[in-house]
Amino acid sequence: MPDRAPGRVPGCVPGCATRTTERRRTFRCARRRLPRVGETTDAPLRLLHAERMRASTFRPSSAPAVAVAALIAALMVTLVASTALAQDASLPAVEPVEPFLSEPLAMDEVRPRSAVLEITTTIDLACAVVFGTDGGFGRLALDQQMGASAHQDHRVILTDLEPDTEYVFRLQGSAPDGRLLASQVQTFRTPPEQADTRFGPRVEELEAVAASSVFSEGFAAGNAVDGDGGSEWSSRGDGDDAWIEIALPGPIELRAQ
Repeated sequence: MPDRAPGRVPGCVPGCATRTTERRRTFRCARRRLPRVGETTDAPLRLLHAERMRASTFRPSSAPAVAVAALIAALMVTLVASTALAQDASLPAVEPVEPFLSEPLAMDEVRPRSAVLEITTTIDLACAVVFGTDGGFGRLALDQQMGASAHQDHRVILTDLEPDTEYVFRLQGSAPDGRLLASQVQTFRTPPEQADTRFGPRVEELEAVAASSVFSEGFAAGNAVDGDGGSEWSSRGDGDDAWIEIALPGPIELRAQ
């Protein structure tokens, strides 16, 4: 092979010393570098450079992504658990109310369209009754005793009931110290509605036309003759001087007994 004049090997940086021998065509480079992307050089170097680029750029390891996902999942579980513990610590437990009742819980004055619960507690409570035709309840009746503070003698009136229907109810109360109390679910059944004219006109046929006074709109004079045992008329502190005027539906013979 003829001698080849010393020259720069393609791909070498400027100033690189090279030489060629007769026996073997050998290129020695003191400062060899990989070609830049798109640079014209010998094919083996271009292929090697491309393989290295693909291995480093387009084949990333999935291990970091899996580790980040696991860390996020662990943080979410910790956050949910911490929130649940904080809520449980801030909410009081519901206590049974039965130990604080002076007598067994039972509905009083059950009529076709109303019922009254009268109960006495041994501690001061602000009470209400949830009721309905199934365990979902759906209706609420408040203690009708005058005054908004907690007390021990309770009267809760359930109205707008259906005749001959079974209802479920639960007594619930709140004590001044923040305790929450509730009873076991109880049941009662309203009787069928029957017309009874043995004593003249039905109460619903009467009309209250005047009264000495009324305590509030919820205790109007008309409540005295609306046929609903769960409603009532009350004067505004008239005491024995209270009076109410009732109009009959027509001429009626009255007898004193």
